[in-house]
Amino acid sequence: MGVFAISSQITITAVSAKNLVAADMNGYSDPYCTINRGSVYNANSQDKSQIIKKNLNPVWNYKSRQWTFDSTDEFLVTVWDHDKIGSDDYLGETIIKITQDQAKHNNTFEITQDLVAGSTHKKSKVTGSVTFQIAVSMPSSVLNGATFTFIGNHPVDAFGLINNQNPATGWEGTGVINVKGEVMEFEFANIKRECFQESGKPWIYNGPISFASNDTMKMKESKGWPAKIEYTANRIRFVDNNLTKMEMDITDSEKYYGGTRTTSGKWNFTITLKQ
Repeated sequence: MGVFAISSQITITAVSAKNLVAADMNGYSDPYCTINRGSVYNANSQDKSQIIKKNLNPVWNYKSRQWTFDSTDEFLVTVWDHDKIGSDDYLGETIIKITQDQAKHNNTFEITQDLVAGSTHKKSKVTGSVTFQIAVSMPSSVLNGATFTFIGNHPVDAFGLINNQNPATGWEGTGVINVKGEVMEFEFANIKRECFQESGKPWIYNGPISFASNDTMKMKESKGWPAKIEYTANRIRFVDNNLTKMEMDITDSEKYYGGTRTTSGKWNFTITLKQ
């Protein structure tokens, strides 16, 4: 069984802005804001607020989609002036960074950040600030009892030979997720490990595996193989906002015949949520 901290779900509400630049000849702007996951603006992948006409202190109360938290995440918020003719005018941007401590528990907090001129708009006049409300929720009820299947990609087998015959398969299996408070447990079952020996014949391992109960998963093969093998999960994250896809980076340390070999791979999980 592997035990890991649950990934939080993040929702960003763009509450309001103050003291924006007047981009129109009437002394006002028609401001709206966009929210992108990442630090680079992408017009095709964004959340967009409503337009507030003739206002330098707009109140949007715009709520974004829900994102699965990752400690490397940044969210780019850009403010624009809507124009009926021609391209919209740039009014400034800010980057939101959410810390692991902030995303650890069910939590709602407010932040206000100044707008700045980004690297592609350095000559633009920018003033004002934007206030955000950040909501953090733990998906305990959704994940508890969910089942999963996984495939582990180990392109190098236990002998250090390239697995050319089936490079996508190293591990496969099924299991269930149990949630206890803010911790989720992965209980694995029907695990198979496949590698190709020097003869090229497939060898299937179905032996027991044990896990340490902490955020770094360690597992050891206890029988059926002449090597002492330990696997460590280095990074675990959901890769979609629906909590149905997850990936895990694995390091494989093998000691056999007086030698040691370390390889790495990735396990990809497909999760079926409990209805």
